[in-house]
Amino acid sequence: MRNELTGKEPKKDPPPLFSLPSYGDSGLISLGKKAIRKAQDEDIVSKAAAVAFYAMIALVPILAVVLTLFSILVPVPSELVYNTAHGTSHTVQQLREGMQDLLPRSAFQVVDEQIERINEIHPIATLSAGILAALWTASGAFGTVCKCMNFIYDRPETRNYLKLKLVAFGVTILHTVIFLLVLLAFFLWPIIEPWLALSPEGLAVANSLEWAIFTIAVISSYTLMLHVGPTGRRHHPIITPGALIATPAFMLATWGFRLYVHNVARYSEMYGSLGGVMVLMLWFWLYSIILFSAASVDAVLAEEMDTK
Repeated sequence: MRNELTGKEPKKDPPPLFSLPSYGDSGLISLGKKAIRKAQDEDIVSKAAAVAFYAMIALVPILAVVLTLFSILVPVPSELVYNTAHGTSHTVQQLREGMQDLLPRSAFQVVDEQIERINEIHPIATLSAGILAALWTASGAFGTVCKCMNFIYDRPETRNYLKLKLVAFGVTILHTVIFLLVLLAFFLWPIIEPWLALSPEGLAVANSLEWAIFTIAVISSYTLMLHVGPTGRRHHPIITPGALIATPAFMLATWGFRLYVHNVARYSEMYGSLGGVMVLMLWFWLYSIILFSAASVDAVLAEEMDTK
């Protein structure tokens, strides 16, 4: 309502960092059922497959940009990215071990081959070509995300083509920064650790912070996508309930998928050289399913809050 004296709209409070509506146990179960029904109605599994396809296309240029920037920012570029002539250095081994801890073996082999190939190209050429390719290919994935989220929120797309592309470019750049910060946190740690001379207890705490950084990166990614994906204004807190659900879900899904690929599935035997590509696409597919499930949760909560 307008202020009677000034005739101006009162200023709205900024959205909280995080808040949840108060529901009883039965209310939460009902909301969960509505979110599941909405996700099923919008066929998020098929839409997630389309996002995974575009994400796979964008992987190599984004990886080229991240690794080139990483090689520029770290103190010893030739050792910290990948050096085919001296590939057994301690820092390179830490980089490889970190990726092996995160990715299934066959998926890691695909990424590792790209790292080796990218490192053989001049960094300026890699960076300039990689940025253009990453921005354009990732915009296709983001466009699919926006369409699906608008369906979930029952909203028509109101952003024009140019605005949508600019938002997609911004999302790609921010995800590249997130990826780069995670790399710096994980793989500069072996260099910093000896200088700190930490006690065993302090070292254990510091090592756990690496995974805290990874968790922050995942929740930042989901929060960003859930805010800018659907069109129109939303009244969610900065960190949405969907993002808080999606983050542990994705980390558990990644861990479980990695165990499944290592111990049960044999994609390399079935698909040959395409096995690693299949695993990476499935990983992107899992991320997208969880993203759209989180959007369904946020959409249901928004509908409930609008009716109150």
